[in-house]
Amino acid sequence: MSVSVSSLFIYPVKSLGPVVLDSVQIGRFGPYMDRRFMLVDESGKFYTQRQDARLSQFKVELQPDSLKVIAPDGEMCAIPFTDIAAKPCLAVQVWDDTVLACVLPAEVDAWFSRKLGKNLRLVFIPDDAQRQVDLQYARTGDVTSFNDGFPALLLSEASVAALQADAGFALSPLRFRPNILISGCDAFAEDGWRQIKVGEVLFDVVKPCSRCVIPTIDPATGLRQSEVMAALLKQRKKDNKVYLGQNLIQRSQGIVRLGDKVEIIR
Repeated sequence: MSVSVSSLFIYPVKSLGPVVLDSVQIGRFGPYMDRRFMLVDESGKFYTQRQDARLSQFKVELQPDSLKVIAPDGEMCAIPFTDIAAKPCLAVQVWDDTVLACVLPAEVDAWFSRKLGKNLRLVFIPDDAQRQVDLQYARTGDVTSFNDGFPALLLSEASVAALQADAGFALSPLRFRPNILISGCDAFAEDGWRQIKVGEVLFDVVKPCSRCVIPTIDPATGLRQSEVMAALLKQRKKDNKVYLGQNLIQRSQGIVRLGDKVEIIR
C-alpha cells in the first residue's frame, strides 16, 4: 500500500469555500491560515453552513497580504491583513469555547450582512490565542483556531468513493471539508491509524470526525441532498452519530506537499 497526498485544502473563513494548495505550512494552529476567520451573529456566536447553506457558495482567495471573498453574485470584498484590529476585543463563541477575537472594519461586516440579510461580523483569531483542544484527545497546550475542534482533518478518496454507491451520485470530497486528502488506501483505512507522518510532519490521529448536516450541502450548488446523510447512516453510524475522516493533531511543524507519501507509524 502506497499512500500519498492527492489534494490539500484550507478554509480561511470558517464555512466558506476552500483554497486549493500545492503545499501548506503546518504550524501552531495546524495548516497555515485555516479557519483563522469566522462569521458571528449579533450575540457573538459562530455562524456556519448549519444555519445558512449559502455560505458554501462564497469563494475565498488568499493572498500574501490580504483575503478576498467573492459572493455568489460575483461582488468581491478585499480584506487587507493590516485592517485586522491589532488587539483582540470581542468575545466570540464556537461550540462550547469562548475566544477573544480581533475585529474587522465596519464596512467588512456591512458587506457580509448585506449579502446574507443578517447582522454579522467577521472576526479573526489572534496568533497567541489559547483555544485548548479537548483534553480527552489532546495534550495540554494543543490548540486550534476556529475549527470545530481539532487542527486538521484527514480523509481518503476511497472513503468518499465508498459512500457514492449508496448516495447514487458523485460526491465531491469538499463536502467533508478535509485539509489533507489522500489516495492509495482502502476505504476507511484511516480509521485504523493512530500516528502518521505526512511528508516531514508527524501527526497523531486522535478521533473520528463526527458529521452534521454540512456534508449534505452540495458545494457546487448550495443545495441540500438528503441522500448523503442516508449513505452516512447506512455505512458510518455508531452510537447514534455518523463519522467520516480522522481528526489530526500535529506533533511537529513543517511543510506538507502534494504527492507527499503518508507513512503509517502505528
